[in-house]
Formats: sequence, structure tokens, C-alpha cells
Amino acid sequence: MMILFLFFQFIFAVETNSTVTLKVQGIESIKGNIRIGIYDSSSTFPKEGKQMKGIVAKVESKYQSISFDLPSGKKYAFAVFHDINGNDKMDKNLMGIPTENYGFSNNARATFSAPSFSDAAVYIKENIQLSIRLQ
Repeated sequence: MMILFLFFQFIFAVETNSTVTLKVQGIESIKGNIRIGIYDSSSTFPKEGKQMKGIVAKVESKYQSISFDLPSGKKYAFAVFHDINGNDKMDKNLMGIPTENYGFSNNARATFSAPSFSDAAVYIKENIQLSIRLQ
């Protein structure tokens, strides 16, 4: 009986994953990389280096599809930018305004700053496709 109990505990404790496919639009040139920051907290979104997971994909077309797995049953926000020169960072001008195209999940935008986590957050409960337009 105890073994049966432990078996069911193990089954329900196993974390399930969902496949997320990001369809990135608005890529202006076929060079550099697409960099994706995946955030699961408003306290870290969208701070560089504070993402829970980062993904880098070589740009191969002006419309890129990138798939990866994430634990299901959580909210995530995605920040994406086109690292056109491949220097592994978001380039900005002297005023701190990004000079490389970027976008967020839900195509969330905010004036003079990044959108909030709640505006960009997507609840992942099953395999899903999301579109993000870079601007």
C-alpha cells in the first residue's frame, strides 16, 4: 500500500513541459542573432541577465520560427531583440534608446520604458504558438 502511495506521489510531482513556438516577424536583415529572454517574474522582467532562460538563434530569414520547451502551468513574459551585429547585447544610443529592433510577448508596448510583466505575460498550459513583431 505504501509503495502505491509513493508511486502516485511521484506521478503527480513530475513537471510537464509545453512546447512554445515563437514566430518572430519584422526582421530587417538576415544577419546576426535573435536573442530571447524568458522571464517568470515581474521583479526581473525585462532586465538583461536576469531572465530565467535565454535562447540565441542565428537569423536565417526575415520571418523566424523558434521552438523550445518550458514547464507548464506558469506565466512567462518574453523579450526578444535582433542582435544584428552579434555583440551579445542590446545596443543603445547616448539617450539609452535601443538601436536594434526588439519586441515583447503579446506585442506589448509601453511609452518611454518596457511594458509591465502583466502586459507581456502569457500563461503556458499546453503547446502554444506566439507571434512577436520586432520594431
